[in-house]
Amino acid sequence: GAVRYTTGTRAFTDRFRALANVVAPEVEVALPQAELSKPEVIRLGADLGVPLHLTYSCMRGRERHCGTCIQCRARREAFVSAGVEEGGDVYET
Repeated sequence: GAVRYTTGTRAFTDRFRALANVVAPEVEVALPQAELSKPEVIRLGADLGVPLHLTYSCMRGRERHCGTCIQCRARREAFVSAGVEEGGDVYET
């Protein structure tokens, strides 16, 4: 299933917006992809010509994706679900 973090929740973004409004009221916090699933973001990126092979998701901080951590597995699953080829040699394994 999808990997979700507390920083990706509506409650977090609402609190972040409230804080930003106090600290820098002239700044608007916009999250245009917040309601999209990972596969939807990937499809949108592909449609827009984003070089998705240059994006990074690995939790291990290596030069290339490790291919085995939870983020790498979620990334692979999302690309498959989106029907989009990752391209390039992005994984160690």
